[in-house]
Amino acid sequence: MQEKILKKSGVPTGTMVKLTPERRLKLEEAASLDCSVPEMALWANVSRATVYNWMKQDPELKERLDSLRETPFLKARTTIVDNLDKADTAKWYLERKKKKEFAQRQEHTGADGKDLPTPIIDLNGLRSDNSNKEDSETNEEG
Repeated sequence: MQEKILKKSGVPTGTMVKLTPERRLKLEEAASLDCSVPEMALWANVSRATVYNWMKQDPELKERLDSLRETPFLKARTTIVDNLDKADTAKWYLERKKKKEFAQRQEHTGADGKDLPTPIIDLNGLRSDNSNKEDSETNEEG
Protein backbone atom coordinates (compact mmCIF):
# COMPACT_ATOMS: atom_id res chain seq x y z
CA MET A 1 0.00 0.00 0.00
CA GLN A 2 1.40 3.38 -1.06
CA GLU A 3 1.56 6.23 1.39
CA LYS A 4 0.18 9.56 0.09
CA ILE A 5 2.51 12.51 0.37
CA LEU A 6 0.85 15.50 1.97
CA LYS A 7 1.47 19.12 1.07
CA LYS A 8 1.94 21.75 3.76
CA SER A 9 -1.78 22.47 3.47
CA GLY A 10 -2.51 18.84 4.43
CA VAL A 11 -3.88 17.99 0.98
CA PRO A 12 -2.32 14.99 -0.78
CA THR A 13 -0.14 15.91 -3.78
CA GLY A 14 -1.92 15.59 -7.09
CA THR A 15 -5.31 16.18 -5.47
CA MET A 16 -7.43 18.79 -7.26
CA VAL A 17 -8.33 21.55 -4.81
CA LYS A 18 -11.81 22.96 -5.28
CA LEU A 19 -12.43 26.64 -5.67
CA THR A 20 -14.82 27.24 -2.81
CA PRO A 21 -16.65 30.55 -2.32
CA GLU A 22 -14.35 31.20 0.66
CA ARG A 23 -11.20 30.66 -1.43
CA ARG A 24 -12.60 32.78 -4.24
CA LEU A 25 -13.25 35.59 -1.76
CA LYS A 26 -9.67 35.30 -0.46
CA LEU A 27 -8.31 35.51 -4.01
CA GLU A 28 -10.47 38.55 -4.72
CA GLU A 29 -9.36 40.26 -1.49
CA ALA A 30 -5.71 39.72 -2.38
CA ALA A 31 -6.23 40.82 -5.99
CA SER A 32 -7.87 44.05 -4.84
CA LEU A 33 -4.60 44.81 -3.00
CA ASP A 34 -2.70 44.28 -6.29
CA CYS A 35 -1.12 41.07 -5.00
CA SER A 36 0.80 38.82 -7.34
CA VAL A 37 -0.47 35.30 -8.07
CA PRO A 38 1.96 33.78 -5.53
CA GLU A 39 0.67 36.23 -2.91
CA MET A 40 -2.95 35.44 -3.79
CA ALA A 41 -2.19 31.74 -3.47
CA LEU A 42 -0.61 32.30 -0.07
CA TRP A 43 -3.62 34.31 1.10
CA ALA A 44 -6.02 31.58 -0.10
CA ASN A 45 -3.79 28.81 1.35
CA VAL A 46 -3.32 27.02 -1.97
CA SER A 47 -0.41 26.54 -4.34
CA ARG A 48 0.45 28.93 -7.16
CA ALA A 49 -0.16 26.12 -9.62
CA THR A 50 -3.67 25.73 -8.25
CA VAL A 51 -4.45 29.42 -8.77
CA TYR A 52 -3.02 29.32 -12.30
CA ASN A 53 -5.10 26.21 -13.04
CA TRP A 54 -8.27 27.86 -11.73
CA MET A 55 -7.63 30.94 -13.88
CA LYS A 56 -6.96 28.75 -16.93
CA GLN A 57 -10.15 26.73 -16.38
CA ASP A 58 -12.27 29.79 -15.55
CA PRO A 59 -11.50 32.79 -17.79
CA GLU A 60 -14.11 34.84 -15.91
CA LEU A 61 -12.14 34.32 -12.67
CA LYS A 62 -8.94 35.48 -14.38
CA GLU A 63 -10.69 38.54 -15.79
CA ARG A 64 -12.19 39.33 -12.38
CA LEU A 65 -8.82 39.04 -10.60
CA ASP A 66 -7.07 41.13 -13.28
CA SER A 67 -9.77 43.76 -12.95
CA LEU A 68 -9.54 43.82 -9.15
CA ARG A 69 -5.78 44.31 -9.34
CA GLU A 70 -6.49 47.79 -10.78
CA THR A 71 -8.28 48.85 -7.56
CA PRO A 72 -5.25 50.44 -5.85
CA PHE A 73 -4.54 52.54 -8.95
CA LEU A 74 -8.09 53.82 -8.99
CA LYS A 75 -7.90 54.60 -5.29
CA ALA A 76 -4.62 56.47 -5.80
CA ARG A 77 -6.11 58.47 -8.67
CA THR A 78 -9.15 59.31 -6.57
CA THR A 79 -6.93 60.48 -3.72
CA ILE A 80 -4.95 62.72 -6.07
CA VAL A 81 -8.02 64.20 -7.73
CA ASP A 82 -9.69 64.76 -4.35
CA ASN A 83 -6.63 66.74 -3.25
CA LEU A 84 -6.16 68.93 -6.32
CA ASP A 85 -7.25 71.95 -4.30
CA LYS A 86 -3.86 71.72 -2.55
CA ALA A 87 -1.22 73.62 -4.52
CA ASP A 88 1.52 70.97 -4.08
CA THR A 89 -0.74 68.18 -5.32
CA ALA A 90 -1.99 70.27 -8.25
CA LYS A 91 1.59 71.19 -9.23
CA TRP A 92 2.75 67.57 -8.96
CA TYR A 93 -0.22 66.41 -11.08
CA LEU A 94 0.38 68.99 -13.81
CA GLU A 95 4.11 68.22 -13.94
CA ARG A 96 3.24 64.62 -14.77
CA LYS A 97 0.12 64.96 -16.89
CA LYS A 98 1.09 68.09 -18.87
CA LYS A 99 4.85 67.64 -19.03
CA LYS A 100 5.41 69.84 -22.06
CA GLU A 101 3.87 72.82 -20.32
CA PHE A 102 4.54 72.26 -16.59
CA ALA A 103 7.42 69.82 -16.09
CA GLN A 104 10.58 71.07 -14.50
CA ARG A 105 13.19 70.55 -17.16
CA GLN A 106 16.93 70.64 -17.35
CA GLU A 107 18.48 71.48 -20.68
CA HIS A 108 20.82 68.78 -21.96
CA THR A 109 21.23 70.33 -25.39
CA GLY A 110 21.54 73.84 -26.70
CA ALA A 111 19.33 75.58 -29.24
CA ASP A 112 18.12 73.33 -32.06
CA GLY A 113 19.60 70.25 -30.37
CA LYS A 114 23.18 71.44 -30.63
CA ASP A 115 25.71 70.95 -27.83
CA LEU A 116 25.56 73.29 -24.88
CA PRO A 117 28.37 75.85 -24.91
CA THR A 118 31.29 74.81 -22.72
CA PRO A 119 32.33 77.57 -20.35
CA ILE A 120 36.03 78.46 -20.42
CA ILE A 121 37.46 78.88 -16.96
CA ASP A 122 40.59 80.94 -16.42
CA LEU A 123 42.39 78.92 -13.77
CA ASN A 124 45.11 81.56 -13.42
CA GLY A 125 42.59 84.03 -12.05
CA LEU A 126 41.33 81.60 -9.40
CA ARG A 127 43.63 82.30 -6.45
CA SER A 128 42.52 82.58 -2.86
CA ASP A 129 42.74 86.00 -1.19
CA ASN A 130 45.68 84.81 0.97
CA SER A 131 47.78 83.69 -1.98
CA ASN A 132 47.21 87.01 -3.73
CA LYS A 133 48.32 88.93 -0.60
CA GLU A 134 51.40 86.77 -0.18
CA ASP A 135 52.34 87.25 -3.83
CA SER A 136 51.93 91.02 -3.60
CA GLU A 137 53.94 91.17 -0.34
CA THR A 138 56.70 89.12 -1.92
CA ASN A 139 56.77 91.46 -4.89
CA GLU A 140 56.93 94.53 -2.62
CA GLU A 141 59.88 93.12 -0.63
CA GLY A 142 61.80 92.10 -3.67
